[in-house]
Amino acid sequence: MNYKNTSSSYKYLFPIIIFLLFCGQTDVRSQQIKNTVPTISAVDSARSIKSLKRDINKILRAKHLQTRTKMAVAVYSLTNNDYYYSKNLDLQLTPASTTKLITTFSSMNIMGEDFKIKTTLYTDAKHVRDSVLEGNLYIYGRGDVLLSLADIEYLAAEIHKFGIRKINGNIYADGSYFDGMTDRKVYSGDKDRVEKLPPITALVLEQNLVQVNVNAGSVPGELLSVQIIPASSAIKIIVEAKVKGKVRRKKRSSIDTAGRFDDLVYGGEVFPQKYGDASSSKKRRRRKRPTVKVLSKMGTDSLQSITVSGYLKPNKSYTSRYYILNPELTVAGYLKNRLTNAGVKVSGDIGEKCIRDLDSTIIMQTVAEVERPITDLIYTANKESNNYFAETLFKIIGAYRGNYENNAEESRKSIVALADSLKIPFDKCNFFDGSGLSRRNTVTAHALIELLIKSKSVFETNIFDSTLSIAGVDGTLMKRMRNTPAEDNLRAKTGTLRNVSALAGFVTTPDDEELVFAIVFRGNHISDYKRAEDRIGQLLSHLFYFNEDI
Repeated sequence: MNYKNTSSSYKYLFPIIIFLLFCGQTDVRSQQIKNTVPTISAVDSARSIKSLKRDINKILRAKHLQTRTKMAVAVYSLTNNDYYYSKNLDLQLTPASTTKLITTFSSMNIMGEDFKIKTTLYTDAKHVRDSVLEGNLYIYGRGDVLLSLADIEYLAAEIHKFGIRKINGNIYADGSYFDGMTDRKVYSGDKDRVEKLPPITALVLEQNLVQVNVNAGSVPGELLSVQIIPASSAIKIIVEAKVKGKVRRKKRSSIDTAGRFDDLVYGGEVFPQKYGDASSSKKRRRRKRPTVKVLSKMGTDSLQSITVSGYLKPNKSYTSRYYILNPELTVAGYLKNRLTNAGVKVSGDIGEKCIRDLDSTIIMQTVAEVERPITDLIYTANKESNNYFAETLFKIIGAYRGNYENNAEESRKSIVALADSLKIPFDKCNFFDGSGLSRRNTVTAHALIELLIKSKSVFETNIFDSTLSIAGVDGTLMKRMRNTPAEDNLRAKTGTLRNVSALAGFVTTPDDEELVFAIVFRGNHISDYKRAEDRIGQLLSHLFYFNEDI
């Protein structure tokens, strides 16, 4: 097939179309039209690729991209099996969140694209007699970071469906599928945290976040009402806060200023997120924070305590979210709560217990189970660049391989072994975590390109491609490359750290040629790097070839 560039094609293409509309598409006329079009040679096609290289080089020669910047750029044609462009193909650079491509590709490959993550309810009871289960219940997690309150309610409902109305035993939670390293900073060996994440555990509930809702009544001096979600006996609430002052009779704005905060609290730090203007007057007033203080900590009794102090004005509210510090016990407590609500009385208490034997198999009877496709986690990890989901997948790989003592170490070995088997050049790559938060991770554009190429042949469908953000449509690319040829076309994974910007993925040309690209910058001009990525993405998305065979 011979091709030529858009700029040299349009002057021939439009007259031909007009001619066809008036004269009809007969073989004779088509042949006559073909005779009017200059012959396109292999030299012309080579010129088109040369033009592409020139345009990319022009983008990369921008002033800020030349100032203390290291870069690697590669473009590969899946259609023609050839590199159209490469610059520093094997240069080691920090990949940032493009590391998630490696984590998600490996998890889907090692465990299978149809793999399901299971959260199982077991029992050691031998029988059920007169609606009474004589034994304990055990809830065993395997890293389902999407496990929700509704899922626990489903498990409780399944117990009730068996005809069980009483459990003469305890409710135990087992998170031993993962090791005890719940902090990414610990298993990555990093000196800095970069971003705080909830505890990374095998048994998760609502992504290990507890929401604290505080409401003030209308009577000054009375204690505030405090509600936590999830409600679990593993979390104690201590209320010291009261309603302040007297109820003002003067008519005020109906806008609840305190209620417009939805604060996310990480390790004692509060980050308010504003939803609108709190003032109803023409002059904007400075909004005061509620004077409620919420302290979350672990007690010596293994229970998490949430203490609410301070005060709120009458009829005001305050919401904050904290890490769940004891996820396993919290899940057991919430399960007991839901069983009671479903009409199943539990005579025992809640606790933690490992139920795997020496052969790492479960020796209990399955009562109920929740299954989650691994692709659900991969979609969120890639499209939304969710670090928590990526780290969970990273640990799942190690646990799936049978290393329950050090998930991360086993995951690294498994990823490298997979790359070797698929002949992906990972010899210059290093992985210390699964999300890309570690600044010590290294990757090459060559490795990213080859991984993306393999994703097209290893998996039966374009399932991996579909987990990437789409330019101008969703995920981390929702606001990028809008109203350009790249919109709703280019699919890629973004990557950003304080001194790193990266973009790697796929794009389809108007001639249905599929290109794979990888762009990685390291330096101090992140906004300029993003602009360069977008310009290259747009350039590739409108790379048009016109075949001489009409």
